[in-house]
Amino acid sequence: MVVLEVINVSKKFKEGKKEFYALKNVSLKIEKKEIFALLGPNGSGKTTLINIILTILIPENGNISIFGKNPFKEKEVLTKLNYVSADKPYSSLKVRNYLLSYAKIYGVNREKVNFLIEEFKLKDLENSKCWSLSTGELTRVNLAKAMLNDPKLLILDEPTFGLDPKTKNEIHKYLKKLNKSGLTIFFASHDMSEVERLAEKVAFIKNGKILEVKKKNDILKKYGNLENYWLRLGK
Repeated sequence: MVVLEVINVSKKFKEGKKEFYALKNVSLKIEKKEIFALLGPNGSGKTTLINIILTILIPENGNISIFGKNPFKEKEVLTKLNYVSADKPYSSLKVRNYLLSYAKIYGVNREKVNFLIEEFKLKDLENSKCWSLSTGELTRVNLAKAMLNDPKLLILDEPTFGLDPKTKNEIHKYLKKLNKSGLTIFFASHDMSEVERLAEKVAFIKNGKILEVKKKNDILKKYGNLENYWLRLGK
C-alpha cells in the first residue's frame, strides 16, 4: 500500500527580481511500514518538499497523495500523520502541560499523555519547563507530542540535528521501535550515518532534483556505504 506519493512536484521562489526552483519535478513513493529517507545537503529542497506535503506551501505543479487522497482538497487526511521538525519548542509551559495542551487539540485523554510520558522516559522531566530542557530532551518531548494522535505516517525534518552520539542513538531506537509497531516514517536528513542506520530506501536530492532512489541494502552491498555512492553519483 502506498502511504505517500509525490508526483512531479515543482516549487519556485523569488529573491528580488530573480526566480529560482527549490524543487523541480520531484517524484517519490513511500510504502506502508517503510522507513524512507530523503538525503541531501543543506539547501537541497528537503524542507521545502516537507512543507508542501504538509500543505504549508503550494507547488507550482505536480500532485501530493496521502493514503490515496489529495491533502490540499481533503484536509482530513492530514489527521493521519504528524510531524517533527528540527525547530524546538522553547515554551514556558512545563512538559506535562505542554503535552496536555496538544492532547486537547487532538481530542485525546490524560491517559494517553501519561502513557507517552512513560514511553519516552519523560517522567523526571514532566514538571520542567520546555525552555530549560536540552536539545535531546526536547526531541523526546516533540516525538511524544507527535504520537498523541496515533499517526499512521510520521514525517521528520533533521530528527537528530545537534544531538550528541548517545542521545542520537536513543532517538534512533525510538524510531525503530515505532516503525516495528507499524508506523510509516519519512524523514529528511543530511547525515549519511543516520540514514545508513535507519532507512530502508533512500532518495538522493541535490539542487531541488532527485538524483536517484535506491534500496539502502543494495547500495551497501555494492559500495560499502552511502558516502561512496554519493560520490559515485558525481552530480
